Amino acid sequence: RLVSDWSSDVCSSDLVVGRAPVKFINRRQQTFILELSISPISLQRGVIAGAVIVCRDITEHKYLSDNLAWQASHDALTKLANRREFERVLMRSIEEVSNGQTTHAFCYLDVDQFKVINDTFGHVAGDAMLCQIAQSLMGLAPPHSLVARLGGDEFGILLQDCALNHAKAQVQHIIRQINGQFLWGDNLFNISVSAGLVLLDRSIDNALGVLGMADTAMYASKEDGGNRLNVYHHDDKMMRRRQLDMQWTSKIRQALAANRFCLFSQAIIDRKSGVEGKSVELGGRRI
Repeated sequence: RLVSDWSSDVCSSDLVVGRAPVKFINRRQQTFILELSISPISLQRGVIAGAVIVCRDITEHKYLSDNLAWQASHDALTKLANRREFERVLMRSIEEVSNGQTTHAFCYLDVDQFKVINDTFGHVAGDAMLCQIAQSLMGLAPPHSLVARLGGDEFGILLQDCALNHAKAQVQHIIRQINGQFLWGDNLFNISVSAGLVLLDRSIDNALGVLGMADTAMYASKEDGGNRLNVYHHDDKMMRRRQLDMQWTSKIRQALAANRFCLFSQAIIDRKSGVEGKSVELGGRRI
């Protein structure tokens, strides 16, 4: 709006207009953000004679504020949403499903054989591949879906208002399209991803649970050879067992890191001769 329009509104009312940011573009097409503070000049008997308009250039402040907000919710390398932002939107989607408003699906993707490229040619090559995959995901993901880098070579796609069969078709299409090649110098590598898909339903009440289910299905895809999709089903006994195995793997790693394992040794003795052998049997207990 024009400043003259604002001042006319002020002069025709008893209201005091506080601070408000307004965008201006000059003749050189340069954009400025000004904070306007407009107050009426009142005479006796409530007669308004005019208005006082104070302008303050907040262009740099607005730019820094917007930039900080963007950095807090996006991954610096791929420019995708980061894990924190993804979990915030995912939690909101879980609440929508629990209220019976709609149906959503979550896909967890992991780059196959990424460690080989990273270890062989360094992090610069690995970062370049991640950026290439991120751009592909942004172009392939359906409208209104959220694509994020969840960490390392792991990506997530939140498919909004999407039934399971449609979500499966969308993810399988993404996997086929990403399956290609990555050129680094004179070296050519094949690119593929493994994916796990979970449908958000009323039995799910937290983001970590969704991530764990999709992660389990994704690792099932890797065990099946990679470059494919597996769907997590609550009544799938094999998938449930694989999830429990992964949870125990995490518990064992945490116990090792915290020095919470106690080792026991047992000498191996010949039953007939009673002679103690040179070997011992070791056992461990988590404490």
